[in-house]
Amino acid sequence: MDHLEVDKCWTNATATTGGQLLISARSSDPAARLQAYRSDGTLIGEVHNGGGQRYGGTVFAYERHDPGPVTIRSSRGASITVPTTPFRPEN
Repeated sequence: MDHLEVDKCWTNATATTGGQLLISARSSDPAARLQAYRSDGTLIGEVHNGGGQRYGGTVFAYERHDPGPVTIRSSRGASITVPTTPFRPEN
């Protein structure tokens, strides 16, 4: 089984308004495929595996509202659940 790390799970959506979701994640196995899921189990989409290199992340263009905790699952068996946080500027 691989090991997952999530650097970002940012959104500008709220409980009542839509917005974008940005996820930056990586697996210890660079060949792993990563999928993001909402807390109700529905698929958000594939997250590009940063593979340990500096990586901006995957932007999902629109979520109807803040999805709450997001679960990232790897094709190699790992899984991690992280909360969403508001977008913030980077240096």
